[in-house]
Amino acid sequence: MLLEPCEGKLSRTVLRGESTRKGADLPDHYIKMKGKATPNVISELENIFERNRGRNKIHQMRKDVETYEDTVSKRAALVEQRIGCKEARGQDKVH
Repeated sequence: MLLEPCEGKLSRTVLRGESTRKGADLPDHYIKMKGKATPNVISELENIFERNRGRNKIHQMRKDVETYEDTVSKRAALVEQRIGCKEARGQDKVH
C-alpha cells in the first residue's frame, strides 16, 4: 500500500519502503496504525529513519506496531468466528 498525504514532501525511502533495510515497511505500518499521514507524522518519520536513526524510537515503534497488528488480527479472528457461528446456527434452522 502506498500512502500519499495531502500535504508535505514525501520521502520515498520512508513512505514507500524502497530501502533494503530490515523493517523498511515499518513506517507504512506505523502510519496505518495512526490512521493518517499528516505532514507532521511524515516529518517525524523522516527524522527518526533518515536524519537521526533514532534506534530507541524505532524499537518502540516496532513494538507498538506489532502490538497493534496482533490486536487487530485477534479481533478479526473473533469476528470471523462469530460470523461462522451465526452461519452455522442459520443452517441448523434450515435443516
